[in-house]
Amino acid sequence: MSPFFRRLLRRPVAIACCAYLAVLVGVAIVAPIAMPSVDSQNAGDLFGANRLPSWSHLLGTDTLGRDVLSRLLVVMYAGQIVERSDVQSIFDTPLHPYTEALLASNPHLAPEAATLPMIPGTVPTAGSWPAGCRFSARCRYAVAACAEINVAIDTLHQAHETRCIRYDQLIQT
Repeated sequence: MSPFFRRLLRRPVAIACCAYLAVLVGVAIVAPIAMPSVDSQNAGDLFGANRLPSWSHLLGTDTLGRDVLSRLLVVMYAGQIVERSDVQSIFDTPLHPYTEALLASNPHLAPEAATLPMIPGTVPTAGSWPAGCRFSARCRYAVAACAEINVAIDTLHQAHETRCIRYDQLIQT
């Protein structure tokens, strides 16, 4: 027997660590065989990947272990959620003026020599939020009601939520 193994056998902690490693390797080898990733109950759900997450996905995965939270995008302005939906829906049709302005100022979509559009004004100071919509002072769609009404987040088509009373203007443009 080699001197390495003799020294190893004299240390009980080393024997326990080797046994633990052997069990881990054994589980890693047996687990894919014992628990196949697709069981017959959920086999039909493989193509339902585009559904939005629900409360049953508290750990961020569905029953097959697919990540569901990364498909959800939340846009915040001045400490408030102003828009929430799946990523593709927000990029295709933003329903809040702040989201539209953010996407318009994306340097990857602008021509190389062009100046990026800016959002006029400044973000309100934390704690002294204006009445009504917090983005109304900087919004190009704002009307008088925007600065007066405290807008609640509203669910629209296909679980697309927005905090804007003028979202119909964004759909038309």
